[in-house]
Order: sequence, then structure tokens, then C-alpha cells
Amino acid sequence: MGDEWRKAHILGTGSYGTVYLAAKIDSRLSVSMAAVKSARSVSYWNWLNKEREILSELIGCQEIVQCFGQDISTENNIEVYNLLLEYASHGTLADLIKNYQGNMPESLVACYSYMLLKGLYHVHSKGFVHCDMKPENILVFPTRNGSNIHNLKIADFGLAKKSAEKEILIPGPSNFNRGTLLYASPESVSWGIHKPATDIWSLGCIVVEMMTGKPLWNGRTSTQNLIHQIVFGHPHIPENISVFAKDFLKLCFKKNEHERGTACMLLCHPFISNNLSALPPNFKNPVVTNPFGSSIWVSTLDLFSTPSKPEEPTDHCSCSGTSIIY
Repeated sequence: MGDEWRKAHILGTGSYGTVYLAAKIDSRLSVSMAAVKSARSVSYWNWLNKEREILSELIGCQEIVQCFGQDISTENNIEVYNLLLEYASHGTLADLIKNYQGNMPESLVACYSYMLLKGLYHVHSKGFVHCDMKPENILVFPTRNGSNIHNLKIADFGLAKKSAEKEILIPGPSNFNRGTLLYASPESVSWGIHKPATDIWSLGCIVVEMMTGKPLWNGRTSTQNLIHQIVFGHPHIPENISVFAKDFLKLCFKKNEHERGTACMLLCHPFISNNLSALPPNFKNPVVTNPFGSSIWVSTLDLFSTPSKPEEPTDHCSCSGTSIIY
């Protein structure tokens, strides 16, 4: 592989791009790894560039995935736009929830909720709404110092928007909602309203899923039934949890978004504060250095470019007016 960055394999797909694991082995046999979100279609370039702009404004929060910069490469004769991102070796929160099979301890759920609230507080304080909070968009980083608690970081800001930005209807399961319907709030489904409170409703859905191992709503029903549940139904709060956990979820699930808890308010809730002793002393994400350069942000060209492939020669034989390619 030499001293060049290469895309090794696909890690998953984001809102507007494919995410690859990228690796580089230098002359000292030291291995560097990163995640790269790539868009081959020019129509998606603007969306990735918008995500780049948002992530550049969110730099400095340990609970948000680090973006190292951008690159434009020519790969197999196609120009590709690449976002250079921090690599999470332990997958997503969806994977972690599956591993616990509905038995994640409440104290651990509270610690992970604390990390997500810190990330959302930063996002909202910068004037943004994530709009697609769900377990698949939360990255899991390794445990440290003998702890069983992972580091979580919010990722995939492809659908994020400014709080004051005029709503644009996005084609999808509902005419209004930007994100994933299972985690959508009543106001986003009914009226296309996406404010910080929208992310808090989604957080409540994620907390229930961490506790039970199952989504809040029945995702196997029809889209119309799911929309009806979200708008008119009452979220089922697990019975075998603490009084504080129930109250926390009730604040997340207020139907009126103006009555819903804010990230700042919920960070001080007893469900969070009473469980932070489970975190190791001085628990925080390590400082991340940019593997693509010495600066915080880089803008490169041809980092992942591949040799041009010669066009395949074609022979044509005209027979009865039909062109046959051999």
C-alpha cells in the first residue's frame, strides 16, 4: 500500500454518500485509519459540501464526530468528492444495542444519554438541528482504562439544518419529515417543523431503544399507521425503570414541542446526574489529531485518485441494421 491512502472497504451508507474505511501504511509500517464519505454523483456534492460546512462549525465538541477536511479525487475515471472523517472502530450505537439484547443497565443508558445530550447541546447552541438522530447515526469508539463504557459521537449531518432556516420539503415516507420516520417527532411529521426540540424527541426514542432493545414504535406496520402512532399515539415508557428515568422520558415525549425538555435542562436531570458516578474519573474523549495533515482542517486533491482505465475497444458489425458489440 505504501505511503498512499487507499479505500479498503465499505463501512456503510450515509444520507448522501457511501462511507469507506481508508488506510495508509507509512514507511515505518505505522498504520493510519480514517472514514471517508464519498459522493460520485455531482447532484450529491452539494449535500456533502453542506455537511462539511456544518461540521466545520461544530469543531471542538468531543461528542461530535471529527471532520478532518475534504478531497476531490478522480477514481476510475469518475470525479469523486470525499469528506475525511474520524473512524469509529466499534460501529454504531445500533450495533451496541443489539449486543445488549435489551439488557443495557440503566446507569449505562444514562451515561450514553449524557454524551448525546452534550453533543446536542453543542449542535443547538451553534444554531443547528440534526434532524436525523437515530442509533445508526451515533458512532461507538473504544473503551479505555479498563472501563466498560464506550465513547459515543453524533455523526451524519447530511440532513441537518439551521434552526431558523426555511423548511424545504424532502421526498420520503412523509411529505414533511426530513429524517427517519421511526424517530420522528409529531411536529415534524404533521407540519414539517424541525427545531432543537425535534432532536430531543428522537433522543427519547433512542433512550427507550437502549433500555428495551426495541424501537419505540412498531416499524413493521404501514407508513400511514406509523405516522398515526407518532401524531396521535402515546409513547410507551418502560415500566421496569426508575422514577427519574420515567420522568426524563416524559420530558422528551411532550407532544407540545414548546414544553419539551431542552438539552441544557436534561443534562441537569437526576436521571443523568445521579448516574454519572458510573463514568471513570476524568472520563472524556481523547484529543484527536488529523491523520491527513498537521492542521485542524485540510483541503486536498487526488488523495484517493486511481490510474485512469483505458477505454475498452469495441468492434461493431452491422447486420440487418442492428449494431452488435462483441
